[in-house]
Amino acid sequence: MLHETHSADRTEAHYLEARGVTKRFGDFTAVDDVSLAIPGGQLTALLGPSGCGKTTLLRTLAGLEAPDQGAVVIDGQVQNGIPVTRRKVGFVFQHYALFRHMTVFENVAFGLRVKPKAERPPKSEIARRVHELLELVQLDNQSGKYPDQMSGGQRQRVALARALIVQPKILLLDEPFGALDANVRKELRRWLRRLHDELHITSILVTHDQDEALEVADRIVVMNQGRIEQDGSPEQVYLHPANAFVYRFLGAVNVFHGRIEGDRLVTYAPEESLQQPASGVPIFVRPHEMSLSREPKSGHLQATVTRVGFSGATARIEVQLDQTGREVEIMLPLSDYQQRRPAEGERVFVAPTGFTEFSDYQI
Repeated sequence: MLHETHSADRTEAHYLEARGVTKRFGDFTAVDDVSLAIPGGQLTALLGPSGCGKTTLLRTLAGLEAPDQGAVVIDGQVQNGIPVTRRKVGFVFQHYALFRHMTVFENVAFGLRVKPKAERPPKSEIARRVHELLELVQLDNQSGKYPDQMSGGQRQRVALARALIVQPKILLLDEPFGALDANVRKELRRWLRRLHDELHITSILVTHDQDEALEVADRIVVMNQGRIEQDGSPEQVYLHPANAFVYRFLGAVNVFHGRIEGDRLVTYAPEESLQQPASGVPIFVRPHEMSLSREPKSGHLQATVTRVGFSGATARIEVQLDQTGREVEIMLPLSDYQQRRPAEGERVFVAPTGFTEFSDYQI
């Protein structure tokens, strides 16, 4: 648990804006006319595939890159031309960037010790703030250790404490858990969410991990090719994706082609079974929206089970459709899997139980 005494001393929430920000590298446009307003106290995730522009946008907001067009604004003040050292922005990188020759205490204190003499707190105040932050990130008993003596998760918490020591207006995190194994990632992202709720600092998290964004963020900004595809709450972007790209990026999907009447799917076929179909639309079906039966039913497609994967609360069933030889993925709750127990090589019948259509997707 986080230390209770900090909850009454939350950081003042500051807001951040990108106004028509464009950033180019030669002929390549990494960020393309992006406008984004981030309210104070919110944890926003920039989510997207590698090369979509999310890290470049983050670096531009921080002042590590200068925009070619547009403006970065903090609390109503344009930041263009203001050096990163004067913006009061904290930055946490994927690879910690800790000083190996310094102890944990010295690493965290560094940001205060390098301030100009007129702004530098007394040694006693620096020590107090360092120990307070190390207690907050649950590492006060590790203050005398060196980074090489610590685990990856501990080092990343030191990096976060070092970013917070200068009391930044905005906290920017660039894939902070990307170098950690899966279990440590899960533990730290839950810890980060609790820490954020306690400090209430305006934060932006860059990640390509959909689960991480959905679990941690108050808001998700999905990016692609330098632009924003959708901006909304985790529930909004997952349940009501703006387009086919967002739908496909946020999880596994099976694509079929079908005809819809009202809110009901009337006919459908596997994606590759029709060439230039005269009617119908692409329909998207999540693996958990697929039914599986041993008995033939109207509207079901014949298939053969090719793989069964068990993952605790769910089972992942892969089937090959007889009509096209194409693979389809089905997720069954544990109780359904235990009742049916489909086996590899078994003939089954599958059909969507729910679907989403996107006219912007080209088969």
